[in-house]
Amino acid sequence: MAALARERFDLQRGPLLRLGGLALTHDRAVLTVAVHHIVVDEWSMAVLQRDLLALYHASRRGQAPELRELSVDYAAYSAWATQTLHSRERALLAFWTEYLRDRPAPASLPRNARPGPCAGRARLDRSRSARRCRPACVPGPATRVSRS
Repeated sequence: MAALARERFDLQRGPLLRLGGLALTHDRAVLTVAVHHIVVDEWSMAVLQRDLLALYHASRRGQAPELRELSVDYAAYSAWATQTLHSRERALLAFWTEYLRDRPAPASLPRNARPGPCAGRARLDRSRSARRCRPACVPGPATRVSRS
């Protein structure tokens, strides 16, 4: 079971759902379900758990399982969710277009035509006070302190 849990999922080839079992005694066992989060959400996991339990109990009684029909058609839900998302995007775009309509245009500042002496030599400043990218030729906080 630990190996099943540690095994990585391959999103290109699958499988994205794996089952494993371990017999504890002659009448006790453990079922392990490993599923990638990209293919299941909380609601779907509850449906899977409910259906697996129904299959198990029906098998123990020697009966055919009675699985409930889903109350939602996934294709219809997906279409609804997509339409809802697009309508929210349109509403946000309309809001910001209206909000920014009377704002001044961005300033048109001249650009430096020549690259400076530090062009292309940026490095990450790893000091605690400033985590930003700065040109390598600009001394960092540690350099400034050591020179004073």
